[in-house]
Amino acid sequence: MENQGGDYSPNGFSNSASNMNAVFNNEITGRSDISNVNHQTGTPRLVPETQIWSMPVPDQLMTMPNRENTHMTGSTVGPNIPINVAYPNTIYSPTEHQSQFQTPQNRDISTMMEHTNSNDMSGSGKNLKKRVSKACDHCRKRKIRCDEVDQQTKKCSNCIKFQLPCTFKHRDEILKKKRKLEIKHHATPGESLQTSNSINNPVASSSVPNSGRFELLNGNSPLESNIIDKVSNIQNNLNKKMNSKIEKLDRKMSYIIDSVARLEWLLDKAVKKQEGKYKEKNNLPKPARKIYSTALLTAQKLYWFKQSLGVKASNEEFLSPISEILSISLKWYATQMKKFMDLSSPAFFSSEIILYSLPPKQQAKRLLENFHATLLSSVTGIISLKECLDLAEKYYSESGEKLTYPEHLLLNVCLCSGASATQSIIRGDSKFLRKDRYDPTSQELKKIENVALLNAMYYYHKLSTICSGTRTLQALLLLNRYFQLTYDTELANCILGTAIRLAVDMELNRKSSYKSLDFEEAIRRRSMWWHCFCTDKLYSLMLSRPPIVGERDMDMLTDQNYYEVIKTNILPDLIDKKEDLDKITDVNSALNVVVNFCQHISLFISYYVSKLVSIESKIYSTCFAVRSTLDLSFDAMLDKIKDLNDSLNNWRDNLHVSMKLKSYKQYLSVLYAQKSQENPALSFEIACSRVLNCHFRALYSKVILSMVTTSLLIDNERLYKGSRHDIPQLFILFSSQYLNASKEMLQLFQGINYQAHMYNEVMYQFSTAVFVLFFYVVDNINDLKKKGEVKEIIDILKKSYDRLVGENDEQLLFDNVKWNTLIVFYSHFLKYVLQRYHALNDSTSIFDSKPYDETITKVIMHSRKIKDETVDQLIMSLKSYGSLHSLQKGNEADLADDGLNTNDISSEDFAVEAPINLFGELSVEILKLLKSHSPISNFGDLSPSSNRKGISDDSSLYPIRSDLTSLVYPIHSSDTGDTLSSDLETPENSNFNSDSAIKEDFEAFRALLPLGKLIYDRDYSFVNTFRDYE
Repeated sequence: MENQGGDYSPNGFSNSASNMNAVFNNEITGRSDISNVNHQTGTPRLVPETQIWSMPVPDQLMTMPNRENTHMTGSTVGPNIPINVAYPNTIYSPTEHQSQFQTPQNRDISTMMEHTNSNDMSGSGKNLKKRVSKACDHCRKRKIRCDEVDQQTKKCSNCIKFQLPCTFKHRDEILKKKRKLEIKHHATPGESLQTSNSINNPVASSSVPNSGRFELLNGNSPLESNIIDKVSNIQNNLNKKMNSKIEKLDRKMSYIIDSVARLEWLLDKAVKKQEGKYKEKNNLPKPARKIYSTALLTAQKLYWFKQSLGVKASNEEFLSPISEILSISLKWYATQMKKFMDLSSPAFFSSEIILYSLPPKQQAKRLLENFHATLLSSVTGIISLKECLDLAEKYYSESGEKLTYPEHLLLNVCLCSGASATQSIIRGDSKFLRKDRYDPTSQELKKIENVALLNAMYYYHKLSTICSGTRTLQALLLLNRYFQLTYDTELANCILGTAIRLAVDMELNRKSSYKSLDFEEAIRRRSMWWHCFCTDKLYSLMLSRPPIVGERDMDMLTDQNYYEVIKTNILPDLIDKKEDLDKITDVNSALNVVVNFCQHISLFISYYVSKLVSIESKIYSTCFAVRSTLDLSFDAMLDKIKDLNDSLNNWRDNLHVSMKLKSYKQYLSVLYAQKSQENPALSFEIACSRVLNCHFRALYSKVILSMVTTSLLIDNERLYKGSRHDIPQLFILFSSQYLNASKEMLQLFQGINYQAHMYNEVMYQFSTAVFVLFFYVVDNINDLKKKGEVKEIIDILKKSYDRLVGENDEQLLFDNVKWNTLIVFYSHFLKYVLQRYHALNDSTSIFDSKPYDETITKVIMHSRKIKDETVDQLIMSLKSYGSLHSLQKGNEADLADDGLNTNDISSEDFAVEAPINLFGELSVEILKLLKSHSPISNFGDLSPSSNRKGISDDSSLYPIRSDLTSLVYPIHSSDTGDTLSSDLETPENSNFNSDSAIKEDFEAFRALLPLGKLIYDRDYSFVNTFRDYE
């Protein structure tokens, strides 16, 4: 049955106004309901004159079953004719109402009968759009009302309107099947032949038995009577039982068709309604209020590490190497900061500024060459070697030409970085750098680095308030890189903020500022802005701080911008034919050209890094912004996280073949072998290091995104039922994702030829992967189901450790406190993990921890030596300024020469409260503490204890959970009511039977750390440490 206007009752029968009027008229005219021959007992039948059954009929007459009180409305529509049939108990003469019908010409097979009386006919004669008994395929599909077929166009009005063919294939197919079924099962051989002849008769096929008021389309009355008699005889002899079944089947089919159509409409409406509902953010549940952080190592996490492994050592023994390396690093940093604050201003003698002396000219040039060689792998395009050497020539020239303040700042920063780079180079044989007679000692290089840095800080303070041009911006970006590698990211972020402010003042974030520049100067300024933007996003994720500049604040580094730069300035020099140039219409085709030229490989790689940086920016705004859990609902956050995860996967999948991990070495080796370069081996290594830096950065983003997602899911268990996401699937996806990404980072590291000056920038990402895997092993080392996986991860950690320190520990000792601290933590964690693993799985052999203890001792001794040398430099500088004598007034201690002997200083020489304060004047007590080897304990002049975080107030990111994905340890929660889970109660710490005992033990554990906090988390956080002082 066709639902053409939505006015069918649930049983599938028409309840239109015209049909109901017909029923009513039949009742008042006194017509009998049904003939006696059609009465059946015990068989479901249509309720007479209250339900109307209608169906379209094809162009040939079909043998009709006995359908009580059934009527059809139709019109002549060419080959397919809808017929309305009513079944009264009396047959009216076809000539009585013949005048009411109009017979078109050439009508050979159509007959129309209506079920209304004369009064109804007068009402239906108005210009109303009648609904026919069968709808065409188009109207049926669209669920719209179909009307009579126009005789000229052979189409209904809807098909004419939409210019579509008007066909009735669907209904014809149903009726053909019905005819075959009725003829086969219900007709006698004679009747079958009679029916067949009736069907083949085009005139007879237009007649229907038991009709109400009807008129034939031709005026042949005997023929009409003959047709009626034949049809009546056939109907009277049909099997009544089968007739009833056919009716029931027809009703069911009609109801099914109508229900499916309605169901499709309801589903579509429900989907749209749900989509609109989810847009109403205020009505959706919000996640638990929490500001997430990228922190990984905290005091709480160290305590959990010890308790979960069941370490039998005491808290003092477990924390001894960690506390010692942190105390040494803290003293070293405090000494450096006092030098910057108190000694970076030069002395005034006879109204003349006296700066620290720089090394001789030839030594300075060698340092600049080393600096530029190590610079190429990271800060590219900012300064060329020629610019560095020209500055040195100008500074050492005898013409008396003086450098400007920005040039002084740039030269001193380059010399400082060059001295630091040379120290790492002379530790091994560098095959890429030329040799000469200049072979400085480590002490000489440290002295040059120190004085050049103090000079640079003097000029930095002079130029940090106003914009003086590109020279200042170049120097600030190089100084930022030096501080990030040598000191900490927090200090480097301050320098970067100044650089970004000056870059914005120069309008480097706008395309319009580049129009009047030549290509070389435009590329250099573009490169400086690229470094500002990308480094800002990297520091944002590392420090969990909002970025300084956003994408909305610039129109640079977009796809269109890259395309315009390449198409306008680069491609004309590479492509001669204008036709070939015109074929390049987008950024991808432009990049496919420039990638084949070595001189443009930096621009090519910068494009993919820019795309990755945009994803990093969205990760911060979605997961780590202050208002993330306030403005976004739980499901909305998950939607954005899934999109970000897809973006990271797409970024990796869409990389050019020269950037993919499986093929980048082969591609770049072929490229640099074909092109003439001054040093192809060095260029190849630098290009490879840049590609690997991109992948380390992408994997780090995936680890951070995955861990914060699992933490979000654990923190919002109450919202699982109301979420439209598949929570278990998401949890499994992201839990396995950060684990796999961490393993991939360590496997990448094992395959590189590690050189400190090339891969220093990936050490933060590398450290992240190391500690994530350590915590995963600790979390699952007692799980027998994950025994194989734990063993695999331990093997990866051990191989990476061997690769890090090098063969025969050749890379073990560096004059870098960040490197030394990483080695101590790595060795300390690996020792206890291996010890626990051997105890659980190999009771026959005894684990030998002596090699790791020896390594830790070597690194601590070397770090102590670095700290002592730095304090000695401070004392020598004080002597040169004449400030040392004023410090000794009122003190018995003699600091001249070797008077400050470390061996003569003990912890009893110091006051109870911590004397270190960066924001006060130097004193003898401070110098004694800095030179001593005594640890720095938890002193009383920190911020009030009420502001300190308890054991449950940890913000570390690694989500520790049980097998039921519930809280195991509230290390990721800010709810102070959470406590340690019983999963932590191993046999070694089973005496922890109360929350108060756990909290007391943790407070005693934390008090053993310097200043009562963990100041190292893959990078030092010195600035926050000293900021806590009142």
